[in-house]
Amino acid sequence: RYGNPSLSSAVKRLKDNNVTKIVVLPLFPQFADATTTSSVEEAKKYLTDIEFVVYPEFYSSKAFLEAC
Repeated sequence: RYGNPSLSSAVKRLKDNNVTKIVVLPLFPQFADATTTSSVEEAKKYLTDIEFVVYPEFYSSKAFLEAC
């Protein structure tokens, strides 16, 4: 959300390259509205005319916990 490239420029580049669907995958190793939810909401602002799916948080998934 705060990195480079910016979210707006990354989405613009995807649209310019005719991407028709994207996956939003927050990579936070925990769930908090301040991180995960705010990032997804920010992404939604730029994805108004492109299909997208948001993958759920993974911090409690069995595979992630076993890998840790």
